Amino acid sequence: MEQSSPDSPAPPHRRRHFLRWIFLLLVIYGAAGIALSWMVQHTRLRSSLTARIEAAFGRPVEVGRYSVSLLGPPRLVAESVTVAEDPRFGSEYFLRAEKLTAGLRWGALLRGKLELDTLSFTQASLNLVRSSDGDWNLAEWLPRPAVPAASSAAGNSKRAKVPQLARIEFSGGRINFKRGADKAAFALVEVSGGAEQVSPGRWQLDIEARPMRAAMPTQQAGTIRLQGLVGGTSSRLRPAEFTLDWQDAALADILRLVRGSDFGVRGQFSLSMTARTEGSGWRFTGKADLRRLHRWDLPLRPDDPAGNLSLEARWSPESSRLELTQVALDAPRSNVRAEGFLLWAWPGNADQPSSLDAGLEVHSAEIQLADVLSVYRAFHAGVADEVELRGRAGVELSLRGWPPRVERGALVLEGARLEGGSMGGPVVARHAELRLVRDAVEVPPFDVTFGSGAGSLRVAASVARQPNGESEGEITGQVEKVEELLDAGAALGWPSFHGWRYEGPARADLRWKKAAHLSWEEARGTVEFGQGLLRTSFLNQPIEIGKAHVERRAGEMRVNLESAKAFGARWTGSLSRRDAPAAWEFALSADRLDAADFDRWLNPHWQEGLLVRVLPFLASTVPSGRFPSGLHAQGSLTVEEVVLAPLVLRGLHADAALDGRRLELSKTQAQLYGGSALGSLAADFTNGSSYRVDVRFDRVNLGALSDATVTLKDRFSGSASGRIEITARGAGRAALLSGLACRGNAEITNPELRGIALDSAPPIATGGPASNFRNADAEFTCGAGSVQFQKIRLSGETQLEASGSVSFSRDLDLRVKALPPFVAEKSSRAGQILRLTGTLESPQMTRLDSAAPPR
Repeated sequence: MEQSSPDSPAPPHRRRHFLRWIFLLLVIYGAAGIALSWMVQHTRLRSSLTARIEAAFGRPVEVGRYSVSLLGPPRLVAESVTVAEDPRFGSEYFLRAEKLTAGLRWGALLRGKLELDTLSFTQASLNLVRSSDGDWNLAEWLPRPAVPAASSAAGNSKRAKVPQLARIEFSGGRINFKRGADKAAFALVEVSGGAEQVSPGRWQLDIEARPMRAAMPTQQAGTIRLQGLVGGTSSRLRPAEFTLDWQDAALADILRLVRGSDFGVRGQFSLSMTARTEGSGWRFTGKADLRRLHRWDLPLRPDDPAGNLSLEARWSPESSRLELTQVALDAPRSNVRAEGFLLWAWPGNADQPSSLDAGLEVHSAEIQLADVLSVYRAFHAGVADEVELRGRAGVELSLRGWPPRVERGALVLEGARLEGGSMGGPVVARHAELRLVRDAVEVPPFDVTFGSGAGSLRVAASVARQPNGESEGEITGQVEKVEELLDAGAALGWPSFHGWRYEGPARADLRWKKAAHLSWEEARGTVEFGQGLLRTSFLNQPIEIGKAHVERRAGEMRVNLESAKAFGARWTGSLSRRDAPAAWEFALSADRLDAADFDRWLNPHWQEGLLVRVLPFLASTVPSGRFPSGLHAQGSLTVEEVVLAPLVLRGLHADAALDGRRLELSKTQAQLYGGSALGSLAADFTNGSSYRVDVRFDRVNLGALSDATVTLKDRFSGSASGRIEITARGAGRAALLSGLACRGNAEITNPELRGIALDSAPPIATGGPASNFRNADAEFTCGAGSVQFQKIRLSGETQLEASGSVSFSRDLDLRVKALPPFVAEKSSRAGQILRLTGTLESPQMTRLDSAAPPR
């Protein structure tokens, strides 16, 4: 008989027998799971399990459905779990979970007992509530500290036994925070991790979560991770030692989470904090790192500021006191050390208000001004890259109360020096102090030098810190080059006074007495300017200041202009402005104004370079409306001589008003070639430049007027009176002439046309004797480059009537005819029409048939 080898496979019938047993065990195992699920769901075991969970939470619990899973380790599954809240903290749930899974111990099951091992929450939501009297609902859930055995025995006999868990896990959870019935916008979402009991009464935590705020989207809020060891609930989580890390967070999102608003600050934020129990209190150490700080609309720079804030603190819950034993702020080249406390009281009686008290002492600080400039540059646009700020500052500060108030403090600057960029020279303050007292900020006198040191200002101030307090201050001294002071401000990104810039010396003596603010409006004193240039964006050339005196009085500023040159004229006079309303009043005089100079000063084309003039397509549209829009002024204007080539007005006087970009001259009167002129002018610089002129002239000497033009010298005489209305648009002589339009009338006494004999028989066009008339009148309009005469009537021994045009280049096209009764019916001139062509200097005459149609 053959023996089977030990390595030979089992016979087929044995394998089938083994598989049958495995199948039978699986059926029994599955049936047991179904049976247990049915027993848990439909027997008294359900209420027993619910009671155990209620004992664990100390609150009523509702469970939608129970089941038991024996796949793998045995587990009890509770679905739709809701833990009710203590009524003192509101009516909303304390904890709600989509699923609660509890691991079961095999040993207990074999003994017929149901003991929980691992508790897992899926999609759980926890509400942490703080009542009006300062209690937390979580604290009420945790059992009180241990009491003597005699007193605790009776209480424990009536309490349900709390399950002894080995591990608690969370997945996809959420923690909400509430103050009374009001839910905070801040919450923790995507809570995951758990707590594991490493020894009786000692739990190890490892939990991660992401912070969020309702209705406030974030892009990089970072991740919060809590790790450490804590005591069990029987000891109310004591002793404890844990670490909180908040990494990979954007500072903008942190501010959105904490304050609910974007303050325009960008940067990176990280936080690491350790806390451990110490007696009845807590001890904290923490460090916050800030990197790449800058304003939201400014680009990143390699020198963007960074800093570390670290602290050590002790918290005593019994005395409601937080003591900051050490606070340290470290920057690349600076450091600050401080200590302080925070004390609060939450009375049990709602009628008594809560109180807060705080204190902070900065006892050591070494600040390099280069770090100050880095912070300033990161949050202020327009700071030049080449600007450097050197020097150091020391700080001492004491804060007390809530909100914190300054009790005392001091800021001392040593060797402050600003230079670089477009600055002509350094700005230096060798020693300056700022003292903080309870009611005021005091700045003892210190000197600021500019450039080579030839100019300096002495500054002193005492600023009241009370809302209705009175401040004092003074600025005295002189600066040889004000542009160095302005360049320093421009290098730091300060505005250039709306496009105004002064270059030259200045002397200041400004003081503030019992002022609400140290502002220009409340200053009293003088500023003197001399031998300098005043530039502005809407003028092509600078105003030359010979000497000017600015005086600041109560509610008024007055400028005495002793000598200045602008628009080709020398000016004197005064300007004044009251603070309310903010409008200027002036009385100015000039010696001579030429319209051609106005064009050179105001026409934007004069600022174009040679390349743009040669290749105009390289330029953008011509700037328009550059005249300042916020300037309002009115007053009187006197000019000895005004040249509107070829016209010259003398002794012009007018009332002027400037309203933004609109200028009006009214009650204008001047002498015009032995006569007078009265009228008005309105100019609008809002969209381009447009003008409207209305002039009445009386007894103007035509001989003197024609003598102003060389080619018309000795051609006309007489005395003219009348009115003319002119409208024009554009900048520059060519644009003005192309857009010029006018209408008017004139009456002339004793007109005489020399070199042309229209009243002779026959008429002589050139070289003849003069034409003499008793009077003449004309009606005319102008446009399209010429003056159109609707009717000219010349009365004398012969009465003539003319019509036609004279172009701006003096080309003639006139028709003249004699009128009865000065012409006999059978006279050779009856019905005869003369046509004058050529130029005013050389007219040509052609006889036309009266029946011939006009051309």
